[in-house]
Amino acid sequence: MTSNPPPFALAAVPEIHFGPGRARRLPDDVRALAGTTTASVLIVADAALVELGLVMPLQRGLESAGAKVGLFADITGEPKAGQIDDAAAVARHREASVVVALGGGSALDIGKVAAAIARAGADCMHYALAAKPLPAEGIPAI
Repeated sequence: MTSNPPPFALAAVPEIHFGPGRARRLPDDVRALAGTTTASVLIVADAALVELGLVMPLQRGLESAGAKVGLFADITGEPKAGQIDDAAAVARHREASVVVALGGGSALDIGKVAAAIARAGADCMHYALAAKPLPAEGIPAI
């Protein structure tokens, strides 16, 4: 006798775009999330990428499309609560509609969590170890 597998649902995973020149489409991605290319965008980037000049072309592309772009690159080593809170504060101050995270794992982690908590105003330790659920209305992140 065989048993049937239990029913389940699988939500769609986020879209993944990859390939040479794909970064030039970043303004289109911002438009898809914010509804406009003139949105306020916060780039959270690894400091090494900024120093190497790899962030500037993306920043210029967004600005050319009309976005108001801010940069948070105070990232060293593993993500720290203070870095997450600082990035979230910058997102709040700039009234960011979208957060773009670039770099290695630390920049991506800081960008994602900062985007999730920025609109709520509580610091990241408020949510540590899932003590409280993340806010439902975070800022969209790329």
